[in-house]
Amino acid sequence: MPGEMMGAKMVQCDCGFMVQSHNENEIVKMAQMHVKDTHKSDLSMRDARAMMKPAMMMR
Repeated sequence: MPGEMMGAKMVQCDCGFMVQSHNENEIVKMAQMHVKDTHKSDLSMRDARAMMKPAMMMR
């Protein structure tokens, strides 16, 4: 619907790391950086997108 803003999304790792944003590309990049730096592994763009869920905004 015009003028409607898309909701934020998030990715959460089993280790407790979490990233949320309205920008899906930013989430993918941050998740990939986290997995590479923390878990010494690679995360594909496809796998990162598959992990995305609607973000639960905290107050």
